[in-house]
Amino acid sequence: MTDTTATAAPGAPAATAAEATKFADTEALDQLAEDLSAAEADAGAARAPAAAPGAAMLDASKFQGEAAMLIGLGLDMLGKKVGVTFDAETKAEGADRLAPVLAKYDGAMPPWLKEYQHEFMLGIWFAGVAYKTWETVKAAKEADLKNASTTAHAQAE
Repeated sequence: MTDTTATAAPGAPAATAAEATKFADTEALDQLAEDLSAAEADAGAARAPAAAPGAAMLDASKFQGEAAMLIGLGLDMLGKKVGVTFDAETKAEGADRLAPVLAKYDGAMPPWLKEYQHEFMLGIWFAGVAYKTWETVKAAKEADLKNASTTAHAQAE
């Protein structure tokens, strides 16, 4: 008969006889390890996307036109708002950097962003409203300063 009494490490709780003998059978231990490996593999497969993004990377040149349009439109809108003009080289560089991103997700919204698309759209809307409010307040202050300057100039004459 084999002694299955376990000796606990210093500071560790003492194992019960049932816990100590549970893994005395190496076949049971091997089976448990196989079961855990299989469960981890199943869980990993469930978490992984059907095809890893970029695994079958599409040709970025297919999205160059869309990238150029998006970058051009975005920089033109930004430039108009802040009084800056972006040159063709800057726009082309932006399109070159955006095209592979569009290709990676086949022109669709990335899966990690899709879950938050409504929050993303709310953020874009709110940023637009905040910017418009700031722009309106700035224009009103400039108008007040101009009126105050005109009034002071008229009174001085």
